[in-house]
Amino acid sequence: MKPSPLEWSLHSLKEGENRLHLSLKPEDLGINSNTVKKTIECDIVLKRNGSKVSLLGVISFSLVLECARCFERFTLDKSKNLSSYFIASETSLMGEKESLSPTDVITEYYENDIINLAPMLCDSVNLAIPIKPLCRDNCKGLCPICGTNLNRNQCSCEREKIDPRWEPLKKFLKKK
Repeated sequence: MKPSPLEWSLHSLKEGENRLHLSLKPEDLGINSNTVKKTIECDIVLKRNGSKVSLLGVISFSLVLECARCFERFTLDKSKNLSSYFIASETSLMGEKESLSPTDVITEYYENDIINLAPMLCDSVNLAIPIKPLCRDNCKGLCPICGTNLNRNQCSCEREKIDPRWEPLKKFLKKK
């Protein structure tokens, strides 16, 4: 079996800083290639201190998304800072804690002296996908009546439909 470029033996890392540049395909992280365009670029510094490893870096990628308002496909370029700590799984706390510290939230555990970067990098990409992706902040969306993309064309639909139950009150608005 071919070793993954995302798995590192603790003993292959020298004490101190280890600089890495990774160019990954979406498939390397288990991500659909229709969601991420091109390659995923990572500049990472793994700093080993005994059996503990800290990671700092930047991940850059382009997402191919569908706008939530007009349903047009668009590309969103993202760059995210990475920060994580890797410790051996046998050193994890067995009991429950009252609260989590900031380092607890970004701590990853490794087994058999193998550090796997794939889950953390995959999470970074997936968490960058907006809940409501918009092709632009001022996207006008689609006409709810005829379906015209209002970013490209204007339609002549009357959008102010008034509930017929309010019709008797219209006479009060016409007074001058």
